[in-house]
Amino acid sequence: EEERGVVRMNPYMRNSGYGFQRPKFGDVLKAFFSQKNVLNYLLIANIGVWLLVLLVGLVEMLFKMEGGNVLVNWLSLPASLDVLAKRPWSMITYMVLHQRFWQLFINMWMLYFGGMIFVRLLSEKQLLLTYILGGLVGAILFLLSYNLFPALMDVRENTIIIGASASVLAILVAAAAYNPDYELGLMLFGRMKFKWLAVIFIVIDVLSINPENPGLQIAHLGGVAYGFVYGLLLRKAPVVGNQSRS
Repeated sequence: EEERGVVRMNPYMRNSGYGFQRPKFGDVLKAFFSQKNVLNYLLIANIGVWLLVLLVGLVEMLFKMEGGNVLVNWLSLPASLDVLAKRPWSMITYMVLHQRFWQLFINMWMLYFGGMIFVRLLSEKQLLLTYILGGLVGAILFLLSYNLFPALMDVRENTIIIGASASVLAILVAAAAYNPDYELGLMLFGRMKFKWLAVIFIVIDVLSINPENPGLQIAHLGGVAYGFVYGLLLRKAPVVGNQSRS
């Protein structure tokens, strides 16, 4: 980027004495996680909880403890309202809880990419709000479906959901609904409108869902619905001066 005759270099590039070179992967990670913003905090929360789940699982394996991962049992969202009454915090904690690496990887990849676009269009405060409310709407739809539909009530007592997918999809869809024609320059595909990229992410998420747990699909649908409505409302909201929409 050039401004007033000054060439601005990438702050992550380092001078080796023979010109600027790309930094090591560890340096990039260190620089990224040292930034204080909502997106980084969400990524750190998800990764940190996953590492704790792995640690607890290792301890339970070494001591031959039974009953499943106690941290997962404590933080996951149960379909049973009786169990939910004993751990109401699970309405929030399930949004940052993962067990499988690939589930975490896909969610964090979509969160990072979608979150970067979201804060370009809106604000960090709205990013956090969308993450939490999108996850809550997904949780409410999940609970309603397992406590209203007879076919799902039969398996209610043994059903839980975990993962950030509902929250992440809410962020992606909200940004796409707010500015569907926002264009991105992609290395392999050239320029693409963000709405089509959001559709691709949704398809990837749907294909990664375990069909044995329809509650995941219901929760994800809740996140998509919230993001779409919220994005449209922001798009139609009047702008006062130079203030961002809320």
